Amino acid sequence: MKRKLTYEERVRWFIQNYYETGMEYGILLDSLKNEDLDNFKWYDDIIKFPKYIDEIERILCAAVWYKELPLIKPEVLRLRGYSPYNVDKGIVFCGWRHGNCIYQMVTLTGKRSVTPEVGEYEQGFLTSLNRFVDRKEGGEIAFKSGQTDELKTTLFSEDLY
Repeated sequence: MKRKLTYEERVRWFIQNYYETGMEYGILLDSLKNEDLDNFKWYDDIIKFPKYIDEIERILCAAVWYKELPLIKPEVLRLRGYSPYNVDKGIVFCGWRHGNCIYQMVTLTGKRSVTPEVGEYEQGFLTSLNRFVDRKEGGEIAFKSGQTDELKTTLFSEDLY
């Protein structure tokens, strides 16, 4: 099933595949508004930003979103889609199992994965469309994409692999 990409999604594709400087995402987004994204001149090349995407979203891996964990340079994660597109604060750790995500955070911060130490957090999954989803939505996505044989109301990584 194909879905038409929005202007913003087309610019994100460009950033992830071609763009290498530190210009802020918002500035780049505004600067391309009057450009022809079907025939964009980039140095000596003509780039055709895709118009459609194969929209079969899949679960890639376990993830834990630490929503209140303080970051020194949060803008670095936001520039090129290094954090999931629907995450506007904090940081998401990804791994094979949720325990891998938790221990990455513990190793980097020295904090325990409990609310008094790290603030609000949520266990979920990273998808093939670079979105963080909770366990419920993860179950729906996994079922629709054929990753599970039955609909799970609470998805666990063990249900997938």
